[in-house]
Amino acid sequence: MEMAAARRRNPRLVRVSLIALVAAVASLAFAPRAGAVTVGANLNQTPAFAAGCGALLIPPPSCAFFDAATAQTPPGNWRVTPARVRTGSTSGPMRITMIQALRSKSGAGGVICCTASAQGPVFTPPPNSTTRVNLNLPAVNTTEVVDNEQIEVIDYLGISLMNQAGSIAFAPAQFGSTFFDRAFSVGETRLGGGLPSLAPMIDAELQPCSALGSGASTTATACAPRRFAVSQRVRLSGNGTSARITVAVPGAGRVVVRGAGSAARLVRRSASNVREAGRSRVRAKLNARGRRTLNRRGRVKLKIRVSFKPNSGNGSSKNIRVRFRR
Repeated sequence: MEMAAARRRNPRLVRVSLIALVAAVASLAFAPRAGAVTVGANLNQTPAFAAGCGALLIPPPSCAFFDAATAQTPPGNWRVTPARVRTGSTSGPMRITMIQALRSKSGAGGVICCTASAQGPVFTPPPNSTTRVNLNLPAVNTTEVVDNEQIEVIDYLGISLMNQAGSIAFAPAQFGSTFFDRAFSVGETRLGGGLPSLAPMIDAELQPCSALGSGASTTATACAPRRFAVSQRVRLSGNGTSARITVAVPGAGRVVVRGAGSAARLVRRSASNVREAGRSRVRAKLNARGRRTLNRRGRVKLKIRVSFKPNSGNGSSKNIRVRFRR
């Protein structure tokens, strides 16, 4: 396994133990608006330590930190709005980084961590202060089906220090946090090392996407799906010959529905255009041969392939199984 090999090559790399805790104690940080929650450390407590990248055993040119115990996104789809950072005695450029981990719900695949899913702008806060940063970043805690396996997708609030000049405060922590010996680029996946008994003093307010109206386009961008997904739940109509399927698309493009494998002979191919990111509904309909098969058997379970081709970029496909019944 690549992760195990990396750990053997560098003993500082440790497997991240993700603790499923949600910190939403509003009185310790922001006064969140209705429906919002706060994640991250308690910035009002006395720091145990303040340091930057230069304090690591082998000082890297840049670094990143996150604490799985306090910085986990709650279940659902969210928009990260303001964040706050408590700095140490030196100032330097830094940015808020959302760090994503994947875990198989069956436990078979272990944990894949960590990937930078989104980042805010670079800012340089003053030393020995608490600085507020306005953001509009997506954050999720959801379950997706990949090759018929349920995968948890969870974002964590983190921070990247862009050079050795800056420093942040660290609070005492029961489980410790994770550090990376280089700042992330969005989409980059890297292994981290353990930072015992310390958590970076950052927090952020999260607004639920479900509570947001059709306001500014920036809001819609943060809450838009980041990848193509297909719901496993369908709704039948037309005497059981048509299945309504919900899809999530990351942008404008074309969705195609057809039968997969032997089901191709029984399902009518259909296509529809989507104009923007978000949720859309498509249908899988039996053709004449499929309807005759359904009438004869009373029920039939078929593999349906749903494909999305964006207006620019590479497409993707997902397979689901649909049980048609009279």
